Amino acid sequence: MGFNQTTIKNFYFFEYNMSESKIFIKSMDYSEIVEKFLYIGSHQSSNNLDGLKSLKITHVVVLAGKCQFPSEFAYGIFHFKDGSVEEEIIEKISKICEFIESARQNASNRVFVHCRAGLSRSPFIAAYELVHRSRSQIRMHQNFCKALIQMDKTNSCSLEKILNQI
Repeated sequence: MGFNQTTIKNFYFFEYNMSESKIFIKSMDYSEIVEKFLYIGSHQSSNNLDGLKSLKITHVVVLAGKCQFPSEFAYGIFHFKDGSVEEEIIEKISKICEFIESARQNASNRVFVHCRAGLSRSPFIAAYELVHRSRSQIRMHQNFCKALIQMDKTNSCSLEKILNQI
């Protein structure tokens, strides 16, 4: 499994309702983080059964919202809010990684991680999973961390907190 450029991709599905003579357009925005395995997106995308099936998703990590299709996918529910205390995040991260690792045991499995908007919690989990999976003993030199933090000043996310957890 290789790393993929994390650009947002969109699918559009057209549904025709004959009784109402209306066409409905469903979108599916997502980022493919690890090729043919790890995807992130929003709660809205997690409600798009056709989109999830087209990506061949088998497992869904729910950070916010409900399980929409329990008979279709294996769900791991790990709710936490933006701004949660560090202890809560640390406790849930290990469980989330275990869930993702269990999915990885079968090469055909694919995981979709979603939070409310797909902009904060799900990318955080994906970033942690990438670093943890790639090399769990990583310890970045403090100057590299400082450079990342300096480059991250425009982002509301505290990269410093993330790096301290790695």
